[in-house]
Amino acid sequence: MNDYKSRKPGCVTDMLTSLKLDSLQDRRTYNRLVMLYKIAWGMVPAVDPDKYLTQKVEGRLIKPKRFSDCETKNIMRVANNTRSFKTINAQTNQFKNSFFVKTLEDWNHLEDIVVHAATIGGFKSALQKLD
Repeated sequence: MNDYKSRKPGCVTDMLTSLKLDSLQDRRTYNRLVMLYKIAWGMVPAVDPDKYLTQKVEGRLIKPKRFSDCETKNIMRVANNTRSFKTINAQTNQFKNSFFVKTLEDWNHLEDIVVHAATIGGFKSALQKLD
């Protein structure tokens, strides 16, 4: 673990595996979802949830077609919970990767039990159970 001079390929990956840490991408997604939970429940006074979050009206559920050899994934606007929000259409890559655009997509894919957690601790533990 204290081998800071190693140039062996994959040494950082081995270190993350031995420490049982999630990937950076997973940790970023987790932290973005926690921040959105705080915003949605009014725990961040600097961000007004009414200004940035619009509750999604319930419509028909469109499920992707499934075939024996593949599954279509072209339906992006899925809402798996009753506390889902309207997503924002983005044309440029910079805007697609901004906080609200990216996080709202992830939020809408969460299950009801996760988004309706009563406390921030309950939300975090429910998120970790999904992995």
